[in-house]
Amino acid sequence: MTRLRCLSLCACLGLSLTTLACGSGGSGAAKPWDQGRIANTGTGWWVNATKGVFFFSVSLSNSYLTDKAGGATVISFTEGLINKITPGVAPASLLPTSGEVPPWTYDQTSDYTKDGSVTATNSIDATTYIDGAADPFFDSTRSYQPVALTWELYTNGSTTTPQGMDAKIVQMASQGDAGKLFNDILSFSQYTPPPVGSVAWTQCTGSDPNPCGSL
Repeated sequence: MTRLRCLSLCACLGLSLTTLACGSGGSGAAKPWDQGRIANTGTGWWVNATKGVFFFSVSLSNSYLTDKAGGATVISFTEGLINKITPGVAPASLLPTSGEVPPWTYDQTSDYTKDGSVTATNSIDATTYIDGAADPFFDSTRSYQPVALTWELYTNGSTTTPQGMDAKIVQMASQGDAGKLFNDILSFSQYTPPPVGSVAWTQCTGSDPNPCGSL
């Protein structure tokens, strides 16, 4: 299978969901991220990952999407974003345009992102775009803050089994700050693992087999 090792998000994301594990390779193959974790919330799949100064929060939502195909899809989508990183790249440049990665097009029901991604460089703008969902990224109690947060919502266009992809990319001042965000974000309720919360994260390391070790 062709790996997600291209300058743009690979067309392999348009393949059958059961075949999507691009970029992961076989057992022992390195992941493209520095840190990663995945969770099945029962209504969709979430991936949090870091690469260099970037933090990625990508989720695939569907009221009954609980199978492994959803996990493979959101992993591949995240890998595609990460593999577009080049020196000096801005977060918005990592997100695909509408239709660039079939079947994902801009979600026209979104007030702010129906015509393309939005970027916030402060908590006020971020809250305007994504309301309370901005809080885990712009937390005034921390000693570090994002340089920029870019957000886009996608849909697969299906009217019978609609799926939505929510992609947030946060540019931090340093790789160390990206790692801090990766860990500190778990203090917020929507990301909190047991026993306090209900999000059962699986850690993904650079040596995990395909995909993410235990899907």
